[in-house]
Amino acid sequence: MMRKETSSTGFTLLEVAVASAIFAVLAVVVCQLLRPAQTSMRTGVALNSVEGTASRLIDAVGRDVRETSYAYVFAGDWSAYRDANGVVSIDVARNYLSATPTVGGSTLAPGIADEGWSECTNPACSWAFRSQAAGVLPIVPRAFLGQPTRNNPQTGSPANPPASFSFTPSDARGRLFGHLPPGGTCPFCGFPLGAEVHFGGLMVFSPRKADRTFSYGGSSGYEPRWQSIVFYCPFRDPQTGFYDIRRYAFFAESIQDASGVPADLYDLLDFDGDLVIESPPMTDFLGAFVLDADGEQFGLAPDASAGNRLSYARWDSALGRSFRIDVDRRTGAATVVVGGSAFAGTHQVRTAMRKFGLGVSDFEASTFLNNPSWYAGGTRVNPEGVIEPGAVRITFQVDRPSNPSRRQTGLGFEETVQTVLLCPRN
Repeated sequence: MMRKETSSTGFTLLEVAVASAIFAVLAVVVCQLLRPAQTSMRTGVALNSVEGTASRLIDAVGRDVRETSYAYVFAGDWSAYRDANGVVSIDVARNYLSATPTVGGSTLAPGIADEGWSECTNPACSWAFRSQAAGVLPIVPRAFLGQPTRNNPQTGSPANPPASFSFTPSDARGRLFGHLPPGGTCPFCGFPLGAEVHFGGLMVFSPRKADRTFSYGGSSGYEPRWQSIVFYCPFRDPQTGFYDIRRYAFFAESIQDASGVPADLYDLLDFDGDLVIESPPMTDFLGAFVLDADGEQFGLAPDASAGNRLSYARWDSALGRSFRIDVDRRTGAATVVVGGSAFAGTHQVRTAMRKFGLGVSDFEASTFLNNPSWYAGGTRVNPEGVIEPGAVRITFQVDRPSNPSRRQTGLGFEETVQTVLLCPRN
């Protein structure tokens, strides 16, 4: 039997050239494909940095404030009432949240306790410096973000704030820590850390629906029609010890009447039915505050089972109308109680909750009413306050403490403190 012989030949010069060209093309294609991935990875790292967290927070808060009206910006504790004569006064207007939001007068209400935050209350603490053998050296600023303003009843018009708004050295608040326990010591001065912490919160009305579309209405057809309530508030998870800031959006359309018709904020909050939700600092033509309810409040409500809940309410006894929403800051679940309308009842809804990167250890939101500053006899009163009427000032601190795993990767302590001035649409 004859065996068939096979033969093999090497690559010709032309085949080698063609193969090399194909390989080069493939290499270029692979590099082009990897470049977006590398860019995406770099972007991801940047977004996880303190600067990335700050950028996302400014973007979100900025959009919500720009799309609302100044009358519907509630910073920290808020409480307004209408008396039997129809006179509307602001009883509480603080730029921070407390466990006693209805306390007014010259007494500075305590901060929020039992949330695991800690605060250095030493007004002499040098957060911006560290000591070495060579002396005191400056480092990344650990800012003294602000002081809570003593709260006093405010009457009259927004252009004439009371001269009793002030703060004293005894009101000094220090740097907040979400990763250090109360009762510990400040890493900068060794001062015992307090358990009661002052931090801010923000609430605005928004024309955005659940599908993110913008709602228009009014006589012109181009005015914003309010559809949702947006909350911002710091939160420290007691189970994980992580701290961040969270955005909660309640959409009125999640409340329906017996026929399944969804509500908007006018159905829930416009008690006199004139398609305007009157609330200070909105005024009439004489400059007096207006409020189409007996009272209106925003703040935190203590809850033994769920911690301090975000709460907003307004009510009118004569009309039998009321609205209250309580938001569980941990889960975003909300209880909404509506009285005196086709949407009356107790409704369990879930807000759209968004978390901003870990490390937001302080958040301040102030308006002309919440933290005013003005000139008296050529001297500026409360220089740390807001002097721009119609503006909203946001100040926050983002920090990531150093730990061994981060140091090994060359990432030590990171921190940024930023302030931004925002203007609502009107």
